[in-house]
Amino acid sequence: MIDKRDLKLFIIRFIESFAILYIFGVLIPNLLNFYWAKFTRIKNLAGNTVLVYNNISIKEKFINNFYIIFHMFFINI
Repeated sequence: MIDKRDLKLFIIRFIESFAILYIFGVLIPNLLNFYWAKFTRIKNLAGNTVLVYNNISIKEKFINNFYIIFHMFFINI
């Protein structure tokens, strides 16, 4: 049988490893990109002003990278 303690440790390690992958694979590279990126502000179809980097909105870039890291993580398990 699985102890509650073992299950807690597994869940903590699982979240911890995912967080480390996300920080080093997504957040740090994106934050480093901010130094040499050329940002432009454009209006999208809804009329909202969006910050754009290389024709990809920042929000889309973070979401795409999140999915990449997410899939890498689960393939490695």
